[in-house]
Amino acid sequence: MRQIFYLIAIVITMYFAFKVMAKVKDRPEEEKKKAVKPEKEIPNDKIILVENVNREQIEHVLQDFCELYNDSTEYAVLPRLTSLSESRFAITFPYNDALEVICYLVNYLNYPAEIKWNAVVCAWATVEDEPSWKEESDLLGKKIMLYVSPEKENSREYTEIITSENASYRINLNSIVEKDDYLEKQYVAPEIQPEDLEGKEFYDFE
Repeated sequence: MRQIFYLIAIVITMYFAFKVMAKVKDRPEEEKKKAVKPEKEIPNDKIILVENVNREQIEHVLQDFCELYNDSTEYAVLPRLTSLSESRFAITFPYNDALEVICYLVNYLNYPAEIKWNAVVCAWATVEDEPSWKEESDLLGKKIMLYVSPEKENSREYTEIITSENASYRINLNSIVEKDDYLEKQYVAPEIQPEDLEGKEFYDFE
C-alpha cells in the first residue's frame, strides 16, 4: 500500500513539473533593448575634413566604422557626410557623439581596413565634459585639432591633439590621454564650421 502511495506521489510531482516546464517553454523571450536613434540634433563644433579620397571609398570606410562601434542596443557614433568636392568631404556629428569615439575615427580614417588610400585627415572640436578625459583637466573647454602622424612610432595606436594654445597631447585607442612634449604641428582653425554646411546635401550613417 505504501509503495502505491509513493508511486502516485511521484506521478503527481512529475505532472506538475511537466506543466511548469511547458509554461517556461511557451513563455515568449524577453525582447532585447533596441538601439534608438536620437530624434533631436545637438549643436556642436565637431568636424572632420578628409581630402584625396572619392565618395565610394569614404562611404565604405564610414559604414565599416559604424559597424565596428554600433550594435543592436546602442549607437556610439552617427556621422553625417557632406561632399565639398569630388575628392573632399566633411564629416559632422549632429547628435554630438563622444569626442573619444571621434578620436578613434580620425585614426581609422588614416588606417582603414580593406582600403588603401592616401587620405589627408584633420579634425576639430571643443573639449566638453568628456568622462574619460577628467584627469586632463587642462584640456576641458579648449579648442583642439586632431590628426595622425605617420612619422611617429606606433602611429596606428594614437591620435594627436593640439590645443588652440599649441599644447600637445595624444590619445590612444584605450582612451588614455597623455601629454606630449613634441610639438609637430601648430594649431590651425578650421576653415569650415558645421553650420556652414546647412542646406547642403548630406548622408547619415548608422
